[in-house]
Amino acid sequence: VTVLFSDIIGFTEISQKSSTSALMLMLNELFSGFDEALDRHGVHKVETIGDAYMCVTGHDGVGNHAERMAAFAHEMIMVCDRVKL
Repeated sequence: VTVLFSDIIGFTEISQKSSTSALMLMLNELFSGFDEALDRHGVHKVETIGDAYMCVTGHDGVGNHAERMAAFAHEMIMVCDRVKL
């Protein structure tokens, strides 16, 4: 089993400088992009809490879970590059 936990560095500072609506739009765009990538890599979202995103793979017995998670993490980075933080 491989677990990924992500957190936005500087989120507290970003939230202090942004309006609530702008912050919610940014998080929605970011997490929606992550969610769209889940199925492509066979990853299951466990939970989102604030700016944290947690997902898992390999829990279903399918092999190569670490490689699939690494590919998913790479796609997460590409999503972050598209979203204005």
